[in-house]
Amino acid sequence: QGDTPTSFLETHYPDGFTGVQLSPQEAHEIAACASVFAFVQERVPLREGVVRLGGMFGGDENSYRVSFDEEESTGGGESPSFSCVARVEGFGENSATTTGATTVQVVEQLGPPQDYLVRFLVNGKPRVMQVLSQSVTGEWYMEMHGANLPVLVQSPREFELSRHMLPPKKIDTSDMVLSPMPGVLIGLAVMEGDHVEIGQELCIVEAMKMQNIIRAPRAGIIAKCRVEPGASLMADDVILDYEPVTITEDGENNT
Repeated sequence: QGDTPTSFLETHYPDGFTGVQLSPQEAHEIAACASVFAFVQERVPLREGVVRLGGMFGGDENSYRVSFDEEESTGGGESPSFSCVARVEGFGENSATTTGATTVQVVEQLGPPQDYLVRFLVNGKPRVMQVLSQSVTGEWYMEMHGANLPVLVQSPREFELSRHMLPPKKIDTSDMVLSPMPGVLIGLAVMEGDHVEIGQELCIVEAMKMQNIIRAPRAGIIAKCRVEPGASLMADDVILDYEPVTITEDGENNT
């Protein structure tokens, strides 16, 4: 109705908005809703690419009980590190709510399969979750209680196997210039040993007759040209290497 004034942020966040800190209860609600969402998604068949969440709404078919193993939970409710072990069960005549369990009911789904809203009742209280996307690794990106965060929901077998997997190695790309998309390198504007300034043109990648000028992300010296003009590139292929930045004892950067 246009009731939100232009001074909304100044009024509600006089010290500036620094993000959302989830309480333990809010974190458990997100975990419960995300668990039920993934549970239902696995059991509802897809037809012509349309996601039908919860099937026919009504009755106990879309009501679930989520119980948490507190001994396996970590993070104390802080969203970046919160994790828990949850168990989702159909909520019917043969399933009574136990102490500490959360009852989640799927009310409705609004929107297309990507970037849509799901309405829940959590212990009888209305909640809305926005489902943004899903990664190839199975992470759901969701927004609830004002927090936008990745949520990884695993089956018991997936969780068991994941405990034996090494964490992926983090590659430092700060000294690399990567191709932003698949294409062909049609030109290099620098040579090995050149000193470049931030924003300076380095090379051009062409894809679908569209040219993308790659500019220097920082000042430094080009140490190596990995590819020659005419080479085919995939997304994130390394095109150029900077000389590593070294920091002297007086705090100055040397390249």
